[in-house]
Amino acid sequence: MGENRRRDFETIKSDELAKKITCKTIMLVGSNEGKEVRISNNRIYRLLKGDKDYQVINGPKHDIVDPDYQNKIADVINQFLI
Repeated sequence: MGENRRRDFETIKSDELAKKITCKTIMLVGSNEGKEVRISNNRIYRLLKGDKDYQVINGPKHDIVDPDYQNKIADVINQFLI
């Protein structure tokens, strides 16, 4: 993890941020995420207001540079927007 991202995670309070989101939201998670990430994702999802969806992308961890992961994300988003 890069230094800027590390600093962001130290200053962003995800619980407070999640409570402020009221727009249609899709939460995408990889099926191979670590336990701590899954717990955090579930907590944040429960705090989201408004129309929301939780989609597990089978196979990957949180690796946005993986083309297969990117394609799976695009597929899920396209289905969500229909």
